[in-house]
Amino acid sequence: MRNNLPKIVNKENVQREISNKALSVFIKKGYYNTRIEDIAKLCDLSRTSIYQYFKNKDEILIFTLNLQLDEVRDDYFSILNDKTLSTVEKIIKIVNIVFNEYSGRKELMNLVAVFWLKVKLDGDDLLENLRTRTEKLQLVFENLLIEGVDKKEIKPVNTKSMANLLFLLVRGFIVQKSFYKNVSLNDLRESIAVLLQGLIDSKTSVKYEK
Repeated sequence: MRNNLPKIVNKENVQREISNKALSVFIKKGYYNTRIEDIAKLCDLSRTSIYQYFKNKDEILIFTLNLQLDEVRDDYFSILNDKTLSTVEKIIKIVNIVFNEYSGRKELMNLVAVFWLKVKLDGDDLLENLRTRTEKLQLVFENLLIEGVDKKEIKPVNTKSMANLLFLLVRGFIVQKSFYKNVSLNDLRESIAVLLQGLIDSKTSVKYEK
């Protein structure tokens, strides 16, 4: 006897499948030239089917970029719990993970940069979630700096302001790298190392990783 029960579909799994295909479309065509029809065609779905999982292409891209951000976050999560590293060493390693992740994926950086600009210009509530997720890195820096001050590993400092500066340097690199070819990753790494050197005892040297 045939089982006529409806097939149970895991919505998030389908969203991830759509997202994986959609990323290649966004990268190939760019954000503004990508249409829902393009994504549906690659996924072998109808537009109506796509709309069962996402309201529009903005929501697809936000979901997609959030997945990418989560991958980067997972990479540096183990660093936060590494008790053999000092506060500054943790910051250096996290910065390098972010730089290495994005420097090797220029097309993805372009998408992130374009969408950051869109968030800034449109002020759309739908995009607030993405802005909040990207700025979690700033909170990570702030918590590390607070930890460093508490442990007396670094000098007393305005942790919120310093975390914001570090975050702006990282975000600025991604945006600049997207639009200009002569942005030096090693120069920025060295500059951040010099900045962090000023926070700790002068007898301790900070090295940046290539």
